[in-house]
Amino acid sequence: MSGGATHDAHTSTPGRALLTTLSILREDLPEDQRRSAHRGRQGVSALSNRAGGDPSLLHLSSATTEALPNPLGSVVPGKLDTGRNSFHQFLCQKLGDSVAHDLLPRRLRILGHVAVLWLEPEAIPAKARIGQVVLEFDSKIRSVLRRTAPISGPFRQPAVELIAGDAHTETAFRENRCTFHLDPMKVMFSIGNKAERARMSQLGAGELVIDMFAGIGQFSIPMAVHAHPRLVHAIEWNPDAFHYLQQNIEANRVTHLVTPHLGDTGVLAPQIAQGNADRVLMGLIQGTTRYFKQALACLHTGGILHVHEIGPRHDAAGRTVELLERAAQDERRQVTLLATRTVKTFSPGWNHFVIDARIDEVTQN
Repeated sequence: MSGGATHDAHTSTPGRALLTTLSILREDLPEDQRRSAHRGRQGVSALSNRAGGDPSLLHLSSATTEALPNPLGSVVPGKLDTGRNSFHQFLCQKLGDSVAHDLLPRRLRILGHVAVLWLEPEAIPAKARIGQVVLEFDSKIRSVLRRTAPISGPFRQPAVELIAGDAHTETAFRENRCTFHLDPMKVMFSIGNKAERARMSQLGAGELVIDMFAGIGQFSIPMAVHAHPRLVHAIEWNPDAFHYLQQNIEANRVTHLVTPHLGDTGVLAPQIAQGNADRVLMGLIQGTTRYFKQALACLHTGGILHVHEIGPRHDAAGRTVELLERAAQDERRQVTLLATRTVKTFSPGWNHFVIDARIDEVTQN
């Protein structure tokens, strides 16, 4: 690796994009682990200042989106995340002493008309009662899902069950003037990546971009809507996620800017890019490093690579940077680290981070 410093805070990058250090609680952790990860978090005001003074970027209490007409004709809520205190107090008041208050969830994720929560094991027998109370918390909530395990598997499918309300969980919401259609029963969408989606919306103007793990378009769509790249090739191999990726491209009227591809990114990405990509997005965690060779093959000299991964808090990016440099050396490429940022807390002691790096050809002696 040459040049380049490592940063965990607001800094500058090509395109003068906003770089925000963001620590939030991982939404697919059990409540007790989220509480553990939350302990000791101080200096919120200072972090808010680094985020441009906008507390919504920190996502500590709430995140708001625009209300969006549901395909079924109703209106979905604008809130993605409720305040920790108000929701917990509401549950305590409604449930009384029927469930121990320290077992009740303190956070509720809302995507369109669908609410998603974790329950402590001791609270699971009361899940139906809790679900009914959640329906009362916001009149726009029509379905309540309980996460039964962290997201896992090759297709990154959520493990959830319906505990109250309407079994029709396909929904839609708006964030940063972007429309997202999805079914939280079938596909993942990380609310905690909100600041990173906002950052991507400021990058890629006029560029050829490869999104190697596109999902439903969480990075491709904001980039296309706001930055107007020359073209984004969005690759996804989960058929359910690909369905919503196509739907979201059409809903946001960016069919001329985003081309979806269904299949193995390890094969498709280099074939599509032909070494001409200006920017590559690697938005998958727990598996990204296996695709470094293919990502490097996509980029021309001077191209930018964005790598998402997880790592221990004391040295989150160290191992990933080492693997990237090793892969680059094998391909006669050179890595210049531009910045690293924390996206969110993944689990106690571990962070989800993103690396920005410039990739060049090795200079001949």
